[in-house]
Amino acid sequence: MYAHARSNKCDCGYEFKHVEEKEVEVTKYKIGGRGRKYCPNCKEYVGVRTLECSCGQKFEINHSDKPTTNGSFEEPDVVSDDRYIFTMSVGKSGTPILTPSGDAPAKLSGTDRASVFTWCNEVIKASPLGKCYSIEALKYFVREFYPLSTQENKLVCSTIDLFKEIKVEQFNAG
Repeated sequence: MYAHARSNKCDCGYEFKHVEEKEVEVTKYKIGGRGRKYCPNCKEYVGVRTLECSCGQKFEINHSDKPTTNGSFEEPDVVSDDRYIFTMSVGKSGTPILTPSGDAPAKLSGTDRASVFTWCNEVIKASPLGKCYSIEALKYFVREFYPLSTQENKLVCSTIDLFKEIKVEQFNAG
């Protein structure tokens, strides 16, 4: 059994007590910053989640799904981002994955250039539909085979950087 929103008594007989709403004190700041918004009425800053300033200014809730910057939204220039250029250079399209979840989709057999390049290609081919593993993701996977701060890890990561440079160079030349 459920009590109705306008009822103070449940069907089972329990009586709900009315609780007075407390007035919330709004903290004001002289300087803006992260997590603060400007009140045009009193010329001070309040918390970003404040719906009404203590001076009476009401704020609207922004229901937009897109992030805003100074009231406008601009699509990023996809081609200028190194990650997107790399994904195109390896014949993939889609959103680059920076930090992958799960295990590496291929086994890294050694630290030599041929082994690392082969492994990079196998991992990239195994990217989920509509996505592409980025250079950062490849380096993230390396820790499964060689612990961080080991010489092997550093060697493989520098070889991955070389792999990226070669792929992007070939793409730009072609």
